[in-house]
Amino acid sequence: MALNVFSTSMTVENLSRHDMLAWVNDSLQLSYTKIEQMCSGAAYCQFMDMLFPGCILLKKVKFNAKLEHEYIHNFKVLQSSFKKMEVDKIVPVEKLAALMGGTTMVLALVLPEQHSSLLDAYEKCRAVADAKACCDYALHVGVTWWGPKSQKEALDLGISGPEGIEISRPEELESEATHRAVTIANRARCPIYLVNVSSMSAGDMIAAAKMQGKVVHAETTVAHAVLNGSQYYHQDWAHAAAHVIAPPLRIDPNTPGYLMGLLGNDTLSVVASEHRPFGTKQRALGKDDFTKIPHGVAGVQDRMSVIWERGVVTGKMDENRFVAVTSSNAAKIYNLYPRKGRIIPGADADVVVWDPDATRTISASTQVQGGDFNLYEGMRCHGVPLVTISRGRLVCENGVFMCAEGSGKFYPQRTFPDFLYKKMVQREKLCPETTPTPTASLFQTQAYKGVARDPYSGDVAKVVNTMKELGLGSIDGDASGKGLQGSRVQAGIRDLHESSFSLSGSQVDDHIPKRSSARILAPPGGRSSG
Repeated sequence: MALNVFSTSMTVENLSRHDMLAWVNDSLQLSYTKIEQMCSGAAYCQFMDMLFPGCILLKKVKFNAKLEHEYIHNFKVLQSSFKKMEVDKIVPVEKLAALMGGTTMVLALVLPEQHSSLLDAYEKCRAVADAKACCDYALHVGVTWWGPKSQKEALDLGISGPEGIEISRPEELESEATHRAVTIANRARCPIYLVNVSSMSAGDMIAAAKMQGKVVHAETTVAHAVLNGSQYYHQDWAHAAAHVIAPPLRIDPNTPGYLMGLLGNDTLSVVASEHRPFGTKQRALGKDDFTKIPHGVAGVQDRMSVIWERGVVTGKMDENRFVAVTSSNAAKIYNLYPRKGRIIPGADADVVVWDPDATRTISASTQVQGGDFNLYEGMRCHGVPLVTISRGRLVCENGVFMCAEGSGKFYPQRTFPDFLYKKMVQREKLCPETTPTPTASLFQTQAYKGVARDPYSGDVAKVVNTMKELGLGSIDGDASGKGLQGSRVQAGIRDLHESSFSLSGSQVDDHIPKRSSARILAPPGGRSSG
């Protein structure tokens, strides 16, 4: 395939396999799994037009301590579950989708079930992935939950199809939750990383927070940045269900372009895949109840090509920004940089040879990422990875996978990455008295100080407690419980001085059974005997 790469010494066209690999090796001087040195001058400019650091994928994995349904995707095996549905084990697919798409490392978000152990979920994920990983990976753990009341209300309205996911999670709530999370993090003097930003209003909240100097970073997914929520109203249930993701795709057709623009201007830092390739049979467990449709879409194989097509080709971001949102920023946020996410001496030799002019048409019939549906079916994309190198090993070339299971490596993540905490550290140096400690309260972490002033020496009004002087107790009630209210109200009788108003519409005496009415035959005072 013609690469149309030029240097001062030679023209490189129709590069052969041997010549390409030799050129990459000579240019980077790969030594085992590290980059020993960089070339300089015109040759450096030559290969940098073609080479990207191996991209880093953010992916969610759910665990249930009781029930698990497994699937294998891209270059590793991870287990996933959705609530407590019984599903058959998904037939393992080839573990090459991510490597074929130019992704050399995965950062997986483990989401345990409610009330289950975070550590148990982490250990189970490690145990499964270590034996099967074909490429490097790291894990981080999160907690999420939404109440059954909202589910019941939507189902009571007769909404059971995939459109329920969009109706039950309105954009306004995402915006409010984003503002609340950013505010709490700022008051706690802590950076925050928000995942799966799906709406324009949430993006605006993040942009405003950054303008105010708050340490906020966020990601969106390929699906949110390319598709809209009209897919949920498709007449074909399987088509609509294949787009179920949380938060849902937004109905406004302008949202995808807006989110892509936020990726381009650094409001959003990372683009993830939300890769969970459930098939139609698995999603059909929620055919009568949208709350049981598994969340997640297939997209790890197409992530880079789709973002290149909709981001770089359309002018919403340049090549450098493309590398940042698909690779470098994730490495910085998760404290893997510069070992990952950059091509420099000492970094892991994760390299992708990218042809920006080559095109391919996305289709479920040719995908190897799992699932039987592709959200981007028929999309013609510019930008194709020709060669993927992971830690100095050739793992994929022209769509041919050449990597053994178990060759991937787990990377423990160090805490407090500079990319997130450097601003916080500097601010604490300027105000050391506000540095939080493990036992400090919110007020102890803020610069709250009392005002030094002379004590008040004037007259003080005398309060005469008439009720106490009359022996009726104090207004608030004395130690014996006989106060103004206590002296008037007998046990079992509602206090008429207290308000019975409730926002829910309930009354304080709703628990008391109503007595049947009685007909009064005699007049007040009884019948006269005269």
